[in-house]
Amino acid sequence: MIEMVRPTIIKLLAAREFYTANDLLMFANIIRHEPYNAAKMVVKQMSDQAQRMAKLEGYGLMELDNFSSAEVRNVALLHFQLLIMALENKDGDTVKKTLMFLRDYRLPALSTYFSFVKKMAEVVELALDEKNEEAEQLWHRTLDAAQFMIDERFWPIYSFIARRSFEEFLVPVNSYKRHMTEQNQ
Repeated sequence: MIEMVRPTIIKLLAAREFYTANDLLMFANIIRHEPYNAAKMVVKQMSDQAQRMAKLEGYGLMELDNFSSAEVRNVALLHFQLLIMALENKDGDTVKKTLMFLRDYRLPALSTYFSFVKKMAEVVELALDEKNEEAEQLWHRTLDAAQFMIDERFWPIYSFIARRSFEEFLVPVNSYKRHMTEQNQ
């Protein structure tokens, strides 16, 4: 189904000068079907726009009510998807930059969805740092907390993650770690 709608979404996004929260979410749903380098470029464009908008809000030129927290939240989702793709593509530079971005990225208002994405990125970071026990504990705590608050029909990334075991979630992380170890030998 994604392959049927993907060309339409790409045409729609290519015609945009500015991206809406829905545009970001649409791309997040097809990003895994895009070529890696193209996905990196689009995520950067969308992220740069959201950061420019956040600065306007910070300077008092835009009110928080007009700056949708959904846009910020969806940028985090895009970066999380890019993180998984970077791990799969053994792109160490993008892995580091994306983890740093997700660690430091802030939302102007509280959002459980945003917190869930940040916690999953933290799980990846802990696993990369060989802190597997801490990573697994955070994984289970985050899933348990999210289950209490989330209707998975509305959170596809939650469904995608929650339907996997911790070991399945770590497959790209472990593959990336093996690659980096082999490369350093």
